[in-house]
Amino acid sequence: MSDPNRQAVAARMRRPEFILFAILAFGLLGWFYANLPDALRHADQIINTAILLGLLCIYLIFDFRPLFAPPDQKSTGTYAWAAVGLVCAISGTFLPQPIAKVFLLFLSVCCFTRAAGGVLLEASSRRLLNSLFIAFTLFGALLVSLPLLDMPLRIITGRWSAQIFTWLQHDTELGFITKEGVPMLLLVVNGRPFHVAAECNGFGLLGTCLVFTCAFIFYRKVPFLDSFLLLIAAVFVAVVGNLVRIFIIVSLAPKVGDHYLLMHEIVGTITFYAFLGLQWWLVSGFGRTPRPKSTEEPA
Repeated sequence: MSDPNRQAVAARMRRPEFILFAILAFGLLGWFYANLPDALRHADQIINTAILLGLLCIYLIFDFRPLFAPPDQKSTGTYAWAAVGLVCAISGTFLPQPIAKVFLLFLSVCCFTRAAGGVLLEASSRRLLNSLFIAFTLFGALLVSLPLLDMPLRIITGRWSAQIFTWLQHDTELGFITKEGVPMLLLVVNGRPFHVAAECNGFGLLGTCLVFTCAFIFYRKVPFLDSFLLLIAAVFVAVVGNLVRIFIIVSLAPKVGDHYLLMHEIVGTITFYAFLGLQWWLVSGFGRTPRPKSTEEPA
């Protein structure tokens, strides 16, 4: 005898609207990737955040355990999401600005994916679908804002790092030099120069913390004041984590010699996941319904 749940999934996936929304989502995703600048395709911050966002989706799905819709359930609300996705796709086609075009194409992918999910899952899964939609939309906004925020974040990080080493009585300088026509921000500590590169701007940790926090705020229906405090905490954790990473790297650099690049990657990975884990710990308990205690007496 066949599984009823499997029959329901097969029936929903054969619906014309699901097939249409899925085809449009995948097609627009390819179009989005084709228009994505090369600098963003290979940015480590974006790649790491995308991978962790996928893991967040898996976690929320297993936590929520959504049910597939029965074959006769109407797909209410999905056409509105599809309409918004269509408007975004058409608008992105005619916009001359590359950043706005990429964001609208990504937003249209999110809308059609949300519409397809609404067809496939029960109406009670709306909270899960909306939370994931918010997370992916924020990821898209951060994606297109990276070129605009990169240098300002580097300058802020460089100034704060220089201030920390100055407080610790180190000879510190911060300034720009030009190498092969490209400006470079250098942090000099005790005569040793450090290039404040794109990896030093803290954007990866900041973006991931904000995406995770917003997803949990909507998923757990966290009250407004708690939501505001959690967002402040996300920014604070990300900034402190990045400054700690830079402090450790600069402090260890004179001691590792030719192994600087290896040390740089190890310290960066450890601090990234340590402070991301701290933010996860801060947000994961909010809004969680405690499990009822068993009233049965032990045998």
